[in-house]
Amino acid sequence: MIRYCSSVRHTNPDGVTFDGPHVHLFREGFDDKFAFPVADIGVISGDRMDVVLLKLMQYCNVTTIPAIEAGLF
Repeated sequence: MIRYCSSVRHTNPDGVTFDGPHVHLFREGFDDKFAFPVADIGVISGDRMDVVLLKLMQYCNVTTIPAIEAGLF
């Protein structure tokens, strides 16, 4: 399981803090309490949300990517 957070502050159980975008990945025994840098899944700071969604799907090995219609972000 993966969860993308765009701007909420988060502190991991080990004390590592994120003040900007980060992703939560399920970790046995900790559920999704651990966050990781978005760069770990190929997201670059400043990516539009449609690009972030595409990269999340690619990271999760979604094989049939639907068309993503980008609005005003």
